[in-house]
Amino acid sequence: MLVRASPSVSAHTLLHGTGSDLARKAVVLLLALAGAATGKMQKYMTLAGISLACLVLLANLGSRSWLFLKWKPMRYQGAGSSIMAYLAAAATGVVLPYMGHRSIEIGGKASVEHVIKTGVVVALIFLASAFSDVQRFLIIGSEQCDQDWVNVAVGGWWALTMVISLILARRIPYHDAHPNYDGEPLLIPDQLSPVGFKVPSLPDFSIDPGLAQTGSPCLPIHVEVGVGILFAMAAGAGIVYLAFTDWDDTVVEEIESTASDLF
Repeated sequence: MLVRASPSVSAHTLLHGTGSDLARKAVVLLLALAGAATGKMQKYMTLAGISLACLVLLANLGSRSWLFLKWKPMRYQGAGSSIMAYLAAAATGVVLPYMGHRSIEIGGKASVEHVIKTGVVVALIFLASAFSDVQRFLIIGSEQCDQDWVNVAVGGWWALTMVISLILARRIPYHDAHPNYDGEPLLIPDQLSPVGFKVPSLPDFSIDPGLAQTGSPCLPIHVEVGVGILFAMAAGAGIVYLAFTDWDDTVVEEIESTASDLF
């Protein structure tokens, strides 16, 4: 919808004849059927449901990236334009997953710091997926598969997307969400009001506390961007390097044994 500049869900449904939640219903159907299936059919249907869920998530992130980056909507409206817009949103989500987050709308240092914090969380979650118990919980039998090229692909993708997102987040101007009024900050004079004043945040001025962040004052923004890029490249290279070592057979086993001793 945001890639094609549809003003509402109703307009999108009237123009294109499909609801906005069709793909999500397909995800629920595939995963429900996978729960009733057995053998290889269960594995294939589970993979199909997970893949479609990832596509839906990437399309949402990509379309929101178009909105926050203020990109122009897609002009082509001919045959197959709906599919092209959806694929364009998903491709944008693959390259710029962090730019679809709500905190990017703030701009400035707060957006840069959000990209760095979110990237660290993503890296930690991926490292946690190296545990056999985690892999077995997600897909039965996946812990026995070769993870080398998966680590190479994810490590390279993670570093590339984080670097690009940091560069683009640096270019978004800071949006000050703090109202600046003389005198009483919560009321302004209004002759149309029965009491002579009105609350500017209802409904003319929307105050969102989550968009009032300013970022840390400790480091300048260019330093944070540089440190974030260096961290992304180093951590991504480390993930790729681990693919060609015995990390799964040594470090993960030591971590699992330590965790079992503690708990």
